[in-house]
Amino acid sequence: MPTVKSPLPLRRLVVGVDEDGRSDNAVRAALTLAEKTDANMELIHAVTVPSSRWRKADPVRIAAFNAEALKHAWEALRHHFEVCFAGQTVAEKPLESLLRVLPGNPAKLIIDQTEGDSEFAHMIFVGPHRVEGVLDYGSTARSILAKSKHPVWIQPSEPYEIKKILVPIDLSDESHQTFSVALSLAKIFEAEITLLHCFANPVFAYAAHPEYPDLSPSYVIDDLRESTEDHLHEIADSFDWQGIPHQVRFEIGDPVPTVLGMQDEMDLVVMGTHGATGFASAVLGSTAYGILKRTTRPVVAVHHDRNNWLA
Repeated sequence: MPTVKSPLPLRRLVVGVDEDGRSDNAVRAALTLAEKTDANMELIHAVTVPSSRWRKADPVRIAAFNAEALKHAWEALRHHFEVCFAGQTVAEKPLESLLRVLPGNPAKLIIDQTEGDSEFAHMIFVGPHRVEGVLDYGSTARSILAKSKHPVWIQPSEPYEIKKILVPIDLSDESHQTFSVALSLAKIFEAEITLLHCFANPVFAYAAHPEYPDLSPSYVIDDLRESTEDHLHEIADSFDWQGIPHQVRFEIGDPVPTVLGMQDEMDLVVMGTHGATGFASAVLGSTAYGILKRTTRPVVAVHHDRNNWLA
C-alpha cells in the first residue's frame, strides 16, 4: 500500500483506549489511517489514582497502590491488544508496544500529548460512551472535543472503507479550516467530498409591513435563501479542491435531521465544533452535539472558536 503524504501534515495519531473494548473501533480506524500515511501512532490509557498529597495519607502506601494500579491496567490492556489485534503492527512495531498507561485525568493526559505542536499536526481518536443503548459523550470526550486544537475522530462503529465524505459548513471564515481537514482526508482515502449548507427558514408570526405586499415574509425569505445559496457557491468556488471530486448541496431544513438523513449515503462526516464549558450541547454546539449523539457514521470534529450555526 503506497504511503500518501498528507497536507495536514499528520505526524501523530493519539488514541484514547479503555479496558472494556469500547475504544477498539477507534483503534482500528487509527490503524487504517496509519497504514495510509507516515504518521506515528500512540495508545494512551489513563488511570485515576489517589494523590500522595492527600491529608492523613501515607505517601509510601499511596505510591505502592498507584504503582500496582498502573501495572494491573497495563497488563490487562496488553493482553487485550495481543488477543484482539494479534499481528497488527505500526511501522513494524506490535500494537501493544505503542501502549502508554499513565496516571491522571484522561482528557488532560490526551490533550497534553498534543500540546506545543502546530495546528493539525496530530489527530486524536476516541470511541463512543454508550449509556443504556443511547450514544452519548462523557466528560472525557467532551473535554477533548472542547479543548483540543487538533481534529478529533469519533468512531462509533466498526470502520469501513471511506469513499464519500460529508462536510457541513456554516459559511463563516472557519469553514476553510473544516474544508482543509476534509480535503486532506479525501486525498488520503481517495474519496469524494459533498459540501453541505443547511438553510433553516426563519419563522415569522406576522408580516412586519402588511400594507406592502412586496415586503411580505415569503419575499424576504426567498431573497435570503437565494443570497445564501449564492454565497455557498462563491465559497465553494474559492476553495482549492486540488482535483478532488466534489459536489455542493444546498438543503432547506434543520442541520441535524438533514445531516442524519444523508449519513447512509456517506462514510465520514467532517464538521466544526466550538469550544466552551458546561452542558454537552453548550460544549460542542447544539448542532454538532445533535449529530454526534445520533450518528452511526464516524465524525471528525474540527475545533472552532466562534459560536455560529453550531451554537
